[in-house]
Amino acid sequence: MSDTLRTAFYALKRKAAPGVDGMTWQDYEADLELRIEDLHGRVHRGAYRPQPSRRAYIDKADGKQRPLAIAALEDKIATTSAMPACATTSNRCATRGETLRVGTNANITREAERLKG
Repeated sequence: MSDTLRTAFYALKRKAAPGVDGMTWQDYEADLELRIEDLHGRVHRGAYRPQPSRRAYIDKADGKQRPLAIAALEDKIATTSAMPACATTSNRCATRGETLRVGTNANITREAERLKG
């Protein structure tokens, strides 16, 4: 699963806004192997818990604002790595960056169990 998490990390946008953790892609990459192994261990132990999303607002043409939820970097990694599991368990799976219409945490848990062997 470490390879899956690493692949998911490199699939992320490098200039994406940081979530509540303030972690940028470049900051995470600085200690990538240590961080990936830690994330991998938490997912396998069932100790991984997503962080709250950071709320930002985008101005609309009509003067109103649209709310935007920005996930923490590790949550983006975990969600992206779970996408293959999501695709096999649901016919309504979103692409990276969209809201999943299925239980993401359940999919991450199922994928972790599958990878345990």
